[in-house]
Amino acid sequence: MNHKLQELLPIIEKRLEQPDIDVFKIGKSNDSKRRFLEYEEPLHFLGIIAKGNADAINQAECDLIAHFQKNTKCANEYAGGGGNENATELYIVAKKHYEQPLKDREQLEQLLEPSSLFDFDTISI
Repeated sequence: MNHKLQELLPIIEKRLEQPDIDVFKIGKSNDSKRRFLEYEEPLHFLGIIAKGNADAINQAECDLIAHFQKNTKCANEYAGGGGNENATELYIVAKKHYEQPLKDREQLEQLLEPSSLFDFDTISI
């Protein structure tokens, strides 16, 4: 795993363990904000972890998914490496936990700008 990503792991883990996170997914894209809006499931948070060349991002995605795959909140089914092989951004999207079921109109939140998932700057790898 890239050493910069390795250094961020404790911060990422701590944030994803918070009770406001119901489920999260790790992915890669050339435009993470656009990709956030393409998910069918309503999502609320976006965290762009890293930017870099495609080879580094592909490897970082595989490493991060492998690290979190046993986490019950992780929605990734595979160890990564698929999708856009030319992606230059590594991201995590998450769904907010609600105590009560949402009404349909409340789920329109996904069309708004995503809330920032992390309070650190995106790293370069």
